[in-house]
Amino acid sequence: MERKELIEQGYILHHTASRRGYLSRKGPEKVEAYKGRFGCGYIVLSPRFDTSRYVDVAYYVRPV
Repeated sequence: MERKELIEQGYILHHTASRRGYLSRKGPEKVEAYKGRFGCGYIVLSPRFDTSRYVDVAYYVRPV
């Protein structure tokens, strides 16, 4: 699944954050299911280009 598909299915971007971890800059973004403090939906992990120790996390949730 990709960001475009999430948006087409009605998920909205709640917020973005950073977290510790590694994700290759050469590979595609990683999408994981999410259920937590901000609702139910998906998180999209993407690499940061200023450091290799952190990744950007975008929270896509369904509006209530």
